[in-house]
Amino acid sequence: MAKKPRRSVFLAALIFIVCLEATRAAAQGAAAALPSQDAPCSLPGLAANAAKAPTAKDLLQAYNAQGRAIHSLRASLMLHAEDSAELDGKISHSRPFPAMLSFRLPAAMRLTGAIPFSSRRIFDLASDGHTFELLVPEGKKTRLIVGEADAPATSANPRENVRPQAILEAIRLLPARISGASVTNPGRLDLSRTLDVELAASTGPVEARLEFDLRSGTISHLSISDSHGNTDTEVDYGDWQQEPDGQQRGKVVCFPSRILVTQPKQTRRLQMKFLSIEINRPLPPSQFRFFPPPGVVVTRVGGGAGKSAAKP
Repeated sequence: MAKKPRRSVFLAALIFIVCLEATRAAAQGAAAALPSQDAPCSLPGLAANAAKAPTAKDLLQAYNAQGRAIHSLRASLMLHAEDSAELDGKISHSRPFPAMLSFRLPAAMRLTGAIPFSSRRIFDLASDGHTFELLVPEGKKTRLIVGEADAPATSANPRENVRPQAILEAIRLLPARISGASVTNPGRLDLSRTLDVELAASTGPVEARLEFDLRSGTISHLSISDSHGNTDTEVDYGDWQQEPDGQQRGKVVCFPSRILVTQPKQTRRLQMKFLSIEINRPLPPSQFRFFPPPGVVVTRVGGGAGKSAAKP
């Protein structure tokens, strides 16, 4: 009797590893005629370690070209979520867990986290850019939090303050224009350059700062401000790699394999390590919808904040 649970756990672990390797092998097989996906790459028109330092116009063009290059994204990743607000100011040390991320222009997104070796979802977040739905377990029950995507995050419950914008802003580079003079970081003249820009968000222009790593020719940091000039979201990018373009045979697109999203005001941090990535492949509308289980408690935030009801 004691051997059966061990055998089941071993079998589940083996199936998970085989599936993961199959996913990675399929992605690599699709790129057989392309440069190695593990090869580092630079943003369009921005060479790594260029002999001549790029101008502010060069950096802006490279950033906007990168944003235009991605129309859809589907990826498997390891996700590590931390929120100090839930622990009286202490950062949690929860373990990373597997997740699936889908994105399609203009602002459709879905992020699903699951318990390893189980079909149970840790959470499920979906948005069309205007409204969002977040399915989260709460004790022995499940809650469905719904509202407008830009609803103010003013709840005392941290889960009710989760919004899709931070993730969307991290993976979809909003069109930008220079709002101030380019600023060279003191002491790192040959390594990085920052630009103050204005992002074209759906709610109107948003002030932001871009930092470029001139050694790799990529974006290393994005800082977005709120309407009062305070930092609202910070995004760190790392390990940019080549990925096949699903729309144009023989073309590759740069994408970071590591993204860290920090929301200082919400004391929230989200680390994403991508395992497999598909760029610009067709994604059906059903990819961005989920159906909550019957009897789930619905909480509306924003215009209907504070209202809860059971969903039949």
